[in-house]
Amino acid sequence: MKLRTQLNLGFAMVLVLLIIVATVAWYSLRDALNGFTEYRRLAQSSNHIADFQDDMLEVRLAVKDFVVDGDDNAVQVYRQRFGTMGTEIKDLKEHVKHPERAKQVALIEEESQQYHQAFDQVVTLTEQRNELETRLGTLGADALNTLISLSHQAGNDQNAVVLTHIEEATVDFLEARVAVLYYFRSHQPAQFEKAWEAMVTKVNQRKKALVESTHGAYPTQLETFAKAHDAYVALLPTLRETIEKSDDLIQNTLDRIGPKVAHITEEIKTSYRTDQETLGSKVAYTNALAVNIMTGLSIAAVVLGMVLAWLIARLIQRPIGGEPTEIALITGQIAAGDLTVHFTDTGKETGIYAAMREMTRQLREMVSQVTQATDQVSAAAAEIAQGSADLSQRTEEQASALEETASSMEELTSTVKQSADNAAQANQLAGAARTQAEQGGHVVEQATTAMSAISTSSRQIADIISVIDEIAFQTNLLALNAAVEAARAGEQGRGFAVVAGEVRKLAQRSADAAKEIKSLITDSVAKVEDGGKLVEQSGKTLQEIVTAVKKVSDIVAEMAAASREQANGIEQVNTAILSMDQVTQQNAALVEETAAASQSMGEQARELQNLMSFFKLDEPAVINAHARA
Repeated sequence: MKLRTQLNLGFAMVLVLLIIVATVAWYSLRDALNGFTEYRRLAQSSNHIADFQDDMLEVRLAVKDFVVDGDDNAVQVYRQRFGTMGTEIKDLKEHVKHPERAKQVALIEEESQQYHQAFDQVVTLTEQRNELETRLGTLGADALNTLISLSHQAGNDQNAVVLTHIEEATVDFLEARVAVLYYFRSHQPAQFEKAWEAMVTKVNQRKKALVESTHGAYPTQLETFAKAHDAYVALLPTLRETIEKSDDLIQNTLDRIGPKVAHITEEIKTSYRTDQETLGSKVAYTNALAVNIMTGLSIAAVVLGMVLAWLIARLIQRPIGGEPTEIALITGQIAAGDLTVHFTDTGKETGIYAAMREMTRQLREMVSQVTQATDQVSAAAAEIAQGSADLSQRTEEQASALEETASSMEELTSTVKQSADNAAQANQLAGAARTQAEQGGHVVEQATTAMSAISTSSRQIADIISVIDEIAFQTNLLALNAAVEAARAGEQGRGFAVVAGEVRKLAQRSADAAKEIKSLITDSVAKVEDGGKLVEQSGKTLQEIVTAVKKVSDIVAEMAAASREQANGIEQVNTAILSMDQVTQQNAALVEETAAASQSMGEQARELQNLMSFFKLDEPAVINAHARA
């Protein structure tokens, strides 16, 4: 499995755990948020119902204050609080979603409207009652004032009987009014019957007795009293009806609806409190469960993360084999050409670290070998240059000898031609011809010696060229090995690969030049051997000439023919010598090129030495390289 795949799997497992933790946390937070939102909604609804309950209590207190004390400020308080109750009922209808509570809120709204209508009627009836009380008070005062006025007149008239009846009527009327006032306060039907009995029966009896006692006197006062009393009595049933209606509304509507609405609101409030407690316990349990799950998953994620971190560290360190910082430092030193870096060798190193250690070791050996090979190439190039200089000198000497031989052959040709032309004078010139023939024999011997020397030199040159070819072949092999090692080294060996390629090209050029020189020298040797054969033939011919000269007197005719043959042979020899001279000149040029190539190879070797000096080697690596060499 690749390192990338292993790392991806390791981090993927951690991410999966994190996703699981995040998912559980998200669902837990969502449930907690939903629970909080629901709890908040319940709390708001509970607050609304509590506010409504407070306002309802204030409304009921205001109603009580109005009913008991008749306080008009209580009506204002009632209307203000009831308006707030209407707003709160609207809020409750918006917030309450539970069907049962919604029915209760609707019932509260309906009962509240009935309560409000009933209170409005009570207020109206109370106003009517107050108006009746005022009228009754006015009528009672008028009737009482009339009796007082009548009493003054009867007193002035000293009518004791009338005064007695007036006093009795006044007392009964006052008692009847007190009974009516008691009814105002008690609203008891029995009290009304008592007040009615006192005001109607007793007062009518006293009024009749008073009228009879006056015997027609004081008609105006009696009529005024009678009208006031009759009007007073006429208002009492209306007063009773008003009070009874008001009491009925208070007892059967206000006192019934008020506690009922209070009870319903308390039930709603209690249900909200119960739901809040249930929801709170549920949310607390859910949160505790989520905390436990998240804690367990977090601990598992941390433990797994630690295990994965340890495994990933081992997975990374195993192919690397060491600390990345140490490897980076060593790589930087190698890139700078410092091969003296030291590696830890505990026998447990693996991966890149061990491979770098082996690469550095092989690179040290390779650089040492290349340096040594460069030294050898440089020394060989110097030797080749020296040999080329010697060969050039010998080639020049050979060319000089060939020039002399050519000159001699020209003279010999001229002499032979002259001998042929002067065959008639052979007898006179036999001695001179013999002498010249002997000289020609010496020259031929010298030519033979020179040709042998040329042949020997050519073979030596061929041997030297073979050495050059072998050196070029070895250099090529070394350059090829260096290129292979540089390719193994990768980016660090790219520069060395370029240098190895240049050395290889130079070695190839040296090999090609050596092959050409070897081919030319081989051809020259063959031609020199042909010339040697011709020279030997010339020697034999000269021997025959000497013999012929000795027999010149007998075979003049044969001498002429032999002279013609000698002329032809000498001409061929001359041509061969000229050809040898050209070959020798070419050999000289090739030797100069070889010397130049050797010098260039020496310069390239020195340049290679300069390039290889970029690498720093410790002494053990150099010693091991020399030992392998």
